[in-house]
Parts: sequence; C-alpha cells; structure tokens
Amino acid sequence: SILLVLGSCATTHSGTYYCVCSLYGQSEVVVHLHENGQFQYNFVYSDEDVRGSWKAVNDTLFLRSKIFTVVRESLTPKVKFNDRDTVDRFVARGNKLFPIVARRTLEKTCYLIKQKPNVAGPTGLPIMPSP
Repeated sequence: SILLVLGSCATTHSGTYYCVCSLYGQSEVVVHLHENGQFQYNFVYSDEDVRGSWKAVNDTLFLRSKIFTVVRESLTPKVKFNDRDTVDRFVARGNKLFPIVARRTLEKTCYLIKQKPNVAGPTGLPIMPSP
C-alpha cells in the first residue's frame, strides 16, 4: 500500500516569530503568521496595526499589505520589516526566517526565529527565543 501525506505550507510556517535584534530590550518586531494566510506585525516602537496576507512559494515567504504601498514620511515609524519595495520577502530555514534584502541576498544578523508553542514566561508573555 502507498501512504500519501499532504502538508500545508501555511501550517508549516504559521506561528509567531521574533526578531533576534532588539530595541529597548525587546524584540524589534514580532510577526504572527496565521494558518489562514493572514499576518500581523507588531513593532516595539509603533502602535500601528500592520496586517496583510502571506503565502509561501517553495522556501520563500511573501508578505503583502495595503499599508506597504503607502508613501510614508522618512521620520515616521516603519511598517514593514524590509524597506526594499512593496512586499516583504523571507527565506525559511528551519525555524528561522531570513529577510531578502536584495535579489537573493539574505540579511543574516537581524532575522526572525519561531517561538515554540505554549512557551511563556512568568508574566504569561511569550519568551523571546535564543538565536
């Protein structure tokens, strides 16, 4: 007999990711990738609600949001992880997401790392994973 296992990229990549770079002792950005293909960014320095859709093609994740296409003043807080164009792109490697900064050039110092399920600190807030 043949066993066929079908998996979903959304299930594989969905979860909460923390940036290993910090600002004021907190992860610079937290990214929530939901199984329904929606995402949310939470930047430590901004209260702006940044939401959109995401999809995976092979090892690359594409995040799109209407807010990414709005021209912003240079001194306003950023609303996307990578200011390259109107789409944030990441390459998945295990439990890490590396931003694509130019063509297939990866940012290897400020990447995102996936939080393990049901991991919380004494306050009930998620613990930022170690790189």
